[in-house]
Amino acid sequence: MSGREDLEDRDPKRINQHIQVEWEDIIGEPQTIRSPECAWCLSKHCYHYSKTGCFVCLSVLCAPLYACCAGFSFAILQFEHIWCSGPCLILLKISCGTIKKFLQLCTESIMIPIMEAIGYLFSKIHIRKSNISSDHLDQIDIEKKKVQIV
Repeated sequence: MSGREDLEDRDPKRINQHIQVEWEDIIGEPQTIRSPECAWCLSKHCYHYSKTGCFVCLSVLCAPLYACCAGFSFAILQFEHIWCSGPCLILLKISCGTIKKFLQLCTESIMIPIMEAIGYLFSKIHIRKSNISSDHLDQIDIEKKKVQIV
């Protein structure tokens, strides 16, 4: 990429689209009430030149320092990920593999037989539902009314 292309499109990935604030984006007069044209035009020029001038001054004074700080910050972050976090994660992955096998063995030898026994107990319960007409309700005990467990 040539230097001229860098100067033309300074936001090629469009990461700062949300901060484009033009005069028309912040000031608007309804049709029913208007300021004089000279005041409107002067205000628009004042806004544009003060915004541009302030940005240029801040860019010249602060941007190189901020760029240097950002460069250092990202270099430190990359160093930390490459030399600290990455190896540490691999160490944890290896160490936790042993713990995983131990917990899996405990689950297979203790919990699975217990759960199978509980499942066997519940499998012997049978529930039968029977509907009883309202005519015979007086003759039947309340305990046998709707559900019978065998």
